[in-house]
Amino acid sequence: MRQARPCLFGLEPRQLLAVIPVISTSDVNEPGTLRFALGSSEPGDRITFEISTEDGGYNPATGAWTITVDSSLPSVLNSITIDGLTQQAQPGASTSHPAIEIVPRSSISAFSGNGLNIIGGENTVRGLAIDGFSGFGVAMSGSGADRNLVTGNFIGTDVTGSTARPNVGGGILVGSSDNTIGGTAAVERNLISGNGKDGILIESGEVNAATGNVILGNRIGTDAAGSLAVGNAQTGLRVRSTGNTVGGTSSGAGNLIAGNLKEGLFVQGGGNAFLGNFIGVDAAGTAALGNGLSGLTLEGSGSNTVRGNVLSGNGTASSGAGGIILNGSGATQNLVRGNLIGLNNAGTAAIPNRANGVVIIGGATQNSLGGTGTGDRNVISGNGGFGVLVQQSSNNAIVGNSIGTDAAGNSAVGNATGGIVFFDSSDMQVLGNLVSGNGAQPGSGLGIWLNGSGSTRNLVQGNYVGTNLAGTAAIPNLRVGVYLQSGAGDNSVSGNVISGNLQQGIELNGSDVSGNAISGNKIGLNVGGNAAVGNRMDGIQLVGASNNTIGPGNVISGNGFSDAPGSGVNINGSGAASNLVQGNFIGTDAAGQSAVPNAGDGIIIQSAAGNNTLSGNVVSGNSRSGIELSGADVAGNAISDNKIGLNVGGNSAVGNGLDGILVSGASRNTIGPGNVLSANGTGGQQGAGVNFTGSGATGNVVQGNFIGTDGSGARAIGNSAIGIFLGDGSVSNTVGPGNVVSGNGPGTGQGVGVYVFGATSTGNVVVGNRVGTDAAGMARLDGSEVGVLVYLSPNNLVRGNQVSGNRTIGIEIAGTTASGNQLFGNIVGLDATGVGALGNGFDGVFINDAPGNLIGGPNVGQGNFISANGSVGIQLFGTGATGNVVQGNAIGTDVSGQRPVPNRTAGIFVNTSNRSNVIGGNGPGQANVGQSRPIYTTAGGRRTTTVAVSVTSIPPAASKFRKAAPARRRAGRARHA
Repeated sequence: MRQARPCLFGLEPRQLLAVIPVISTSDVNEPGTLRFALGSSEPGDRITFEISTEDGGYNPATGAWTITVDSSLPSVLNSITIDGLTQQAQPGASTSHPAIEIVPRSSISAFSGNGLNIIGGENTVRGLAIDGFSGFGVAMSGSGADRNLVTGNFIGTDVTGSTARPNVGGGILVGSSDNTIGGTAAVERNLISGNGKDGILIESGEVNAATGNVILGNRIGTDAAGSLAVGNAQTGLRVRSTGNTVGGTSSGAGNLIAGNLKEGLFVQGGGNAFLGNFIGVDAAGTAALGNGLSGLTLEGSGSNTVRGNVLSGNGTASSGAGGIILNGSGATQNLVRGNLIGLNNAGTAAIPNRANGVVIIGGATQNSLGGTGTGDRNVISGNGGFGVLVQQSSNNAIVGNSIGTDAAGNSAVGNATGGIVFFDSSDMQVLGNLVSGNGAQPGSGLGIWLNGSGSTRNLVQGNYVGTNLAGTAAIPNLRVGVYLQSGAGDNSVSGNVISGNLQQGIELNGSDVSGNAISGNKIGLNVGGNAAVGNRMDGIQLVGASNNTIGPGNVISGNGFSDAPGSGVNINGSGAASNLVQGNFIGTDAAGQSAVPNAGDGIIIQSAAGNNTLSGNVVSGNSRSGIELSGADVAGNAISDNKIGLNVGGNSAVGNGLDGILVSGASRNTIGPGNVLSANGTGGQQGAGVNFTGSGATGNVVQGNFIGTDGSGARAIGNSAIGIFLGDGSVSNTVGPGNVVSGNGPGTGQGVGVYVFGATSTGNVVVGNRVGTDAAGMARLDGSEVGVLVYLSPNNLVRGNQVSGNRTIGIEIAGTTASGNQLFGNIVGLDATGVGALGNGFDGVFINDAPGNLIGGPNVGQGNFISANGSVGIQLFGTGATGNVVQGNAIGTDVSGQRPVPNRTAGIFVNTSNRSNVIGGNGPGQANVGQSRPIYTTAGGRRTTTVAVSVTSIPPAASKFRKAAPARRRAGRARHA
């Protein structure tokens, strides 16, 4: 039988002291006081409170007892519970707030110390109000002060939680590990407000890493109700250690951190988690209760997780702070996901952070804002500045966020200044975001802005910019969708939907904005690419920007409105050079089959932009011209291999409203080879495949194109009036070689293949083209009445063309000022072999009241082959047809000059009383061969029906098309920078 040890009798009274009651508010070191209880407690003890209302420290107005201490209380060692909630069971005690308040005596000089100093582990402090101390309200520090629980206390306020009574050093110091501050139940939350410095400071030291701490369900910086600010004088929570958790994902785990005078949270340690907190709003999450500076700052702090928080209402007018700041090169590999930043807790209405939603600055790198997983999307909206601002930082990812809308992505809750901005920041990834609804007043509201020469190698991909989350309707940014400026270069903008914005979809602005690639975007369309969600102005605008690539794979359609007729692509400004626009659909749906018109031109190059290349695009279905070059200083541009007015297959009409290409006063540009310009001029407009107009239209070249046919050159899909028009002062332009200009003006009785118009249009060369036939030159493509018409224009050269198969006239020179023109080496009425008949319907060559022109000549290569036409080979008509020379031609034969291929009625018909024209001659090479004997009439100015029935002296195209159309076409044309 085991004998009892004598020491057991000594322990029995100690067992009775496992619960140590405090029954007095006195501060003497005697049983029944808190000082005695703390000083005598041992591990496992529980200090309870049972103070009566007769005690002098009782305040019936608050239902609380105040313990006023004259010096620092004994330190709390190990495994002690200090349970202030037990006092609430006493008569007269409040049950709505702590019934025990611990304060220093104010009648003596404040002693240096903390309210409770915990130096041991596994202690519990519950249900107390601790305020007015010169140090911290509660301090936990030291090598063994781990795994403590501080719950249900008011630290820094009176017992009602409405009035600040600061602990000067701060609310709670956590200098140890694995402690829990607060809890998920309402009774467990601490109120940590009104303190002289930080609400909570978690700080590692030499003997303790202060890691693994959990801060749950507290109210930090507010009153007890969480509706009014009772701010801590510095931050709500400052973290200077690693591996701590603030908040959580379970109900009640999130803290309310609001109303503090500086940051809500200021973090200098890494690997911490901030989960499910309300930061800058009231407890309901419906109204601002902002921290004075940012909601959360990660200062050189890395590998933190910020998830599921509401960060709104932060900053003041003087501080200009915002939601989250990541600052410094040490701010790396942070994850910011699933937060509401600038919104209420429902994500439906703005509670603006004063400035920006998220700021990444000072070299912060490799951080992730958002993500692709469930719940990763941040909603960053309603803020007073930008949604996201990145400055002088690199290699961060902004992925899958909603920036400028409500949480559902259906309504605008715009950030006031704009969506995303990069200042001199590189290698960023902006992927899969919704960036819409941004801007609060005119001049603000860029969706995504890349600014500065340091903004380089950024990737903007897969975003919806200006639409709803579904990509089906507009939620406009007030300005440009994507804006590159001030040296931003070598960036990639690809695979986005950029639609519905109130200015351009994309703008590149500045001569130093270069090397950027814009590809695979839908600009002005819905996500399906089949309906317009237009940007109000241009789809893409380049202002002075150089060496950028637009394409391949952009669909740029549906942009502009009737009051702001934006173009698909607008290139303007003297620095806008060497840009490549390649492989895009402009004015059609994403399939390239149906029109989704841009309200202006498909592409316009203007205001001294030069040396740009447009290649391999489908430019069809636009309300005005497919491509416009405007201004005498617009030079050196190359346009090749585009389908302009047709579908992507080149076999069906999707015409532009006016011309295929309009060259308005521009010079030294090259159109071709490889363009197909057909079916242009829709809705009753008289359109040309290529239209040169204006006195500066000089030195341009049009070569190797199909104009009025399908993409194979085998079938007519004519432009509504004219194939190529040179008028209004066009000088020294070259049409050819290698164009097929056929089928134009179908059904109008007015169509012209190549039309040179006006007394100031001179020095133009039409050389080496097929006009009226298929690409092989073996079959007629019905449409044009006249193959080549020179009206009133002097000193032009028409040489080496096949002009056959036209409905009425092969080549016509008309008007009293149309002199000095030369027709050399043309095949008129024969197929490409020069053997088979492919006659024009009436005359091969018709000189209509025009003086002093050369039809052929004595030298090798000057003579024309004019055969198989439906009336006469050459007719000189009208009293003005004087001084013309007709020499060296083969008329009514094949190209050998030996085999007859006669014109139906005659070779040469002189239908004028004037006999001053020269036909043939005795000198070498002057004689015409074949049907060379002229037939004369004395009608003197009236065509005889026996020669060329129903051909008017001036085709309607000359008088009707060009006199009215230019003014009509230019009316209302947009010019916007």
